[in-house]
Amino acid sequence: MHVIRERTMRKQIKSEPVVAESALNELKKILDDLRRDPSLYSVAVYLAAAISDLESRRG
Repeated sequence: MHVIRERTMRKQIKSEPVVAESALNELKKILDDLRRDPSLYSVAVYLAAAISDLESRRG
């Protein structure tokens, strides 16, 4: 049982960058939508800053 759990954890750790990249791409799509609506400009600014921070941490 322990071996199975360890293998699962290894697979999960390897897949995390792929999941993170996918999530970042989704955030960028949301940002594009927000930028089209002037009433949501302030939300777009915060999201853009968060995306920029995530990208800088990614390396």
